[in-house]
Amino acid sequence: MDYNEFIKQRASKQHPLHPDHSRDVEACLAVQIHTEGARPRYMGRTRWVEPETYKKKFQTLFENRLLNRHPNEAPSMYNWRLSIFSPVAKEIYNKFMNMCKGSLLNANSFTLVVDSNLQKVIETKPVNYEYILEFILENPVCYIGVMNANEAQSTNEMALPELVCVKCEEVLMYDGKSIAFERNGMVYFIDSEAQYNITKSIKTPHKFNVLPFSREVNSFLQPYQNWADQLVRNLSDDEAMVKNYSYPYVQIVEESCKPCAGTGKIANPDEKDLLNLTVNCGVCKGAGTISHNPGEFLTIAEETLARNGGTMQDRVKFITPDIGIPEYHMKRWMEIYKLCENSLHLKSVVDGVQSGDAKKEDRKDQYFFIQSISNYLFAIIRKNLRFMSWMVNPTNGPQETILIEPKQFDIMSDSDLINEFASLQSKTDDSQTLSELNYIINSKIYRDDPVQAKINDVLYLADPLYGVWGNALKLKLLSGIYTDPDKTIHEKGYMVLKRIAAEMTNDVFKVTEPVVLMDKLIDKIYELSPDTVYSDLQMNTGGNLKDSVGGLTGMIEIAKAVASGLYDLDAAVALVSDRFGLSEQEARKQLGTPQKIESVAQIDKIAALT
Repeated sequence: MDYNEFIKQRASKQHPLHPDHSRDVEACLAVQIHTEGARPRYMGRTRWVEPETYKKKFQTLFENRLLNRHPNEAPSMYNWRLSIFSPVAKEIYNKFMNMCKGSLLNANSFTLVVDSNLQKVIETKPVNYEYILEFILENPVCYIGVMNANEAQSTNEMALPELVCVKCEEVLMYDGKSIAFERNGMVYFIDSEAQYNITKSIKTPHKFNVLPFSREVNSFLQPYQNWADQLVRNLSDDEAMVKNYSYPYVQIVEESCKPCAGTGKIANPDEKDLLNLTVNCGVCKGAGTISHNPGEFLTIAEETLARNGGTMQDRVKFITPDIGIPEYHMKRWMEIYKLCENSLHLKSVVDGVQSGDAKKEDRKDQYFFIQSISNYLFAIIRKNLRFMSWMVNPTNGPQETILIEPKQFDIMSDSDLINEFASLQSKTDDSQTLSELNYIINSKIYRDDPVQAKINDVLYLADPLYGVWGNALKLKLLSGIYTDPDKTIHEKGYMVLKRIAAEMTNDVFKVTEPVVLMDKLIDKIYELSPDTVYSDLQMNTGGNLKDSVGGLTGMIEIAKAVASGLYDLDAAVALVSDRFGLSEQEARKQLGTPQKIESVAQIDKIAALT
């Protein structure tokens, strides 16, 4: 449809839309009602009450989909359920979005290289990646494209391209070749030739020769939306169950009304009223019983007691409902909450008691899920960056745009990383592997603490034993290749750097180059070198080392390293022979035949030796 035809048909509101437009709008609202934490309106004492997150567009969904009125449910009960509705599914979505943003959009996760003209535009008006990510997830069907924000552009001015996201509910017309929509109180029409601001009567030509907008469809949050529907429905039912079945109720025996003999009716004193022979009793008001004042004593005649065998009857009982009913509903609701989390692959983050293999399996599913979102997001951004480059280079056409999307995703929690690293430390003594992983983990843990991050940078460069721990550390120290300064850096480097930071002030320390700080660290370390708990492990070739306490400890450590698989037996024999001045035959005799550790009992037995 061209611009003039759209203007003619605008008043009739019969513009062509996508065949599934109504369903598209409903699908988006079904997700947003949870992601936005919407609440329904309800009737107060005298007027309708609209909570802070109420939006009129969601009310029909509440009434016909999420909070349908139960059969035989009293209007007052239904209104009460509306009033206490809690959007609990939003907190699950918020956790997911935080995880997504942290995994996809951190500073080092992707690379963007564009031409100089577009770079100027991006510096002036950056692409809001977080907004686009959240928009496409909350809108399973949407329209995304490029507009010129500089509508009144003169011939000497450069265009100001802007990546625009349009909701289905804002679209007035779409036929694949043109689109019209409402945005910020304005009505726009865009086709393959120009952009029209109908509200301000401004035409801004472009040279794309195609519509710079496209209809985008995804189903990432479809499972979440299904379980979120179940979650809020069951929570509402649970609240009703708690209200009706969690509190004791009273059963009272009341006396029969004597004037009406318990019938609630007496003869009509008006003899002329032939149509109503009886009327409600004026004493009991038609109830048939006399209510007892709780403040008065209730007397029972001796004859009455005698008729009951002398046993006092309970005139009032407090009946406790079956607690199993609300317990069942609460258990069911909590199970659905977990299933809702699982639909977004959040289980590996939430469930801290899983086994290592189970966590790895969950993280694998989570990784693939994040990867599919990443591919979809950056494909949209890449496509629209081409239009943006074209807009700022109308003569030469779109320039080469390089967008390298993330290849790895940071989905492990800090505690998961630490546990995985601790497990690796017990399985390898490779300094390079341990050092690199330790640096990566500390960089993540201290990402919000620039002083600790700087200390991590310096130790990574200065400490030759950085990340090495336990038996592997002891074995390396026994090798004799590390100097006293090396050991002192490993033992005291962190505290020395903290003192340096205090002396320099944190503001100066965190902007100082790591190599400069490393020089300061080494200067101070040389003053402390001999004073280290690792000095006793130095393996000098002189002296009667094999007969010393240190020699015995060293021998035990080497044997433990072989038994744990950290060190090869032949290599251990060569080390003992060299450092202890023994022949190869004597070294083998001293070491014995270390057995591979395969049980907890063996571990405890070996640990007792140290």
